[in-house]
Amino acid sequence: AELSQVKNSWQLYSDVRLLLGDDISLSAYGLKSKLTGDLYLRDQPGKTYSAEGKLDVKDGKFTLYSVELDILRGRLLFAGGPVDNPGVDFRAQRIIDKKTVGVDVSGTAQNLEFQLFSDPVMEESNILAYMMVGRSIYASEENEQSLIGAAASALGVRGVNEITSR
Repeated sequence: AELSQVKNSWQLYSDVRLLLGDDISLSAYGLKSKLTGDLYLRDQPGKTYSAEGKLDVKDGKFTLYSVELDILRGRLLFAGGPVDNPGVDFRAQRIIDKKTVGVDVSGTAQNLEFQLFSDPVMEESNILAYMMVGRSIYASEENEQSLIGAAASALGVRGVNEITSR
């Protein structure tokens, strides 16, 4: 009984600064890149493990439905909230036939928001088609349209299913 009282009386607090050097790599969830930056990690009894700081993604590639996109900008932002839910700021793109198509990802790790972009400007369904299969949605095959429709649903892109079901 005395030992269990001693165990319960210990409260561990931690406040750690984590500096990432140039040789840190990440390969998870379709992301392959180097990470740089620094974090302040805090753990207090009865509170959520939290973090402050920023991690930058360098020389990154992001695989979305088996398609590799180049990461132009990638940041994980920690503002004192839970360490497992940082702010997210990513831009990834692919260039096909002198067309640039890509996705901006924002929000938090647990509530991501996706915004497609292109140069020249095109409909979201076409952006997604060029990103996924390398050609216009109107020139894609039936099995490719199924893939595009699934990606559209996952990313919250509207209007694609009407086109792919034609």
